[in-house]
Amino acid sequence: GGTVGTGYNHAFTVGGFPAPTLSLTAGTLPPGLSLVGNGITGTPSAAGTFAGLTVSASNGVGSPATLNFSITIN
Repeated sequence: GGTVGTGYNHAFTVGGFPAPTLSLTAGTLPPGLSLVGNGITGTPSAAGTFAGLTVSASNGVGSPATLNFSITIN
């Protein structure tokens, strides 16, 4: 989780060839956070549990890989 007003960073480990691109395909990240490259970064500005988030990794080969998760900001 994270804390309001404190920098937050989370990197996803992805692999494959060609290198996959990540995208948020469900849910809304906490205000102040964004998906950049292979991670979520920013400074959250609101507390709460943000559930129902899904990140998809796609490289155009086969089906995308998905990860469902939530983020709690205190």
